[in-house]
Amino acid sequence: ASVRSFYSRGSAYSVAGRSSAVFIEQKTPHTSGFSGGVAFAGRGAWRRSEINLVKGSAKAQKGMIEMEFMEAIKGRRSVRKFKPDPIPKEDLEEIIQAGLCAPSAQNLQPWYFVALTKKEDLSYLFSELGTTAFSHRKELEARFKNNPEVVQETMEFMSAMGGSQTIILGFLNKPDYSDELLPSCIESVAAAMENMCLAAYDKGIASCWVEAVVRAGNALGSHFATGHGKLIGAIVLGYADMEPRPIKQKGARYVIR
Repeated sequence: ASVRSFYSRGSAYSVAGRSSAVFIEQKTPHTSGFSGGVAFAGRGAWRRSEINLVKGSAKAQKGMIEMEFMEAIKGRRSVRKFKPDPIPKEDLEEIIQAGLCAPSAQNLQPWYFVALTKKEDLSYLFSELGTTAFSHRKELEARFKNNPEVVQETMEFMSAMGGSQTIILGFLNKPDYSDELLPSCIESVAAAMENMCLAAYDKGIASCWVEAVVRAGNALGSHFATGHGKLIGAIVLGYADMEPRPIKQKGARYVIR
């Protein structure tokens, strides 16, 4: 939930260090969005006295969290080759639910996700992507002039998404968001997709965020999401059948003022 008011006295609400985690124990919700100097948007609010923060090893908090949050952020990598093992439906639903918890512009929650798990649906997706392969290769060759192996690896991956048995397509929920709202709506869908990637990693499930599917967006939208908005991207899920290469960050592209 988004917090729009902050309690600044003491360290009761400070974030724990790298080796520990902070947990919020939910008590009886109240209808007011603001109480005791702390605000929670969404389903309700909790009085300051009813927020119980527990410090300690994440792994020691059984049933609350399975890994450190920063571990998930830093450890997740894009994987492009998967084992044929299917993802349990319960895990898939929890991954999607994690996406639905993402922040969104004006709380519009402007997303619509379609999880493809059936062979006929995946075959249709691959077929449509095949129609865009030529133009995609040309763009990759221009981008990676000195790395032809990257072009080949990407094209092989796109032909069948690395053998993935589960692909989530992320659409805008409506086709007619205003020009003013559209950028924020796209950002909101992207935030939800990132949540899904992190939730998958937490479960030992690999992922790859794929933007290239938008090339076949019209056909995929008509087939899988009639009446909804444009396709924003896809998340390819599965159990890794490769060791992802480390990613070198391109410098510190930020400033603190």
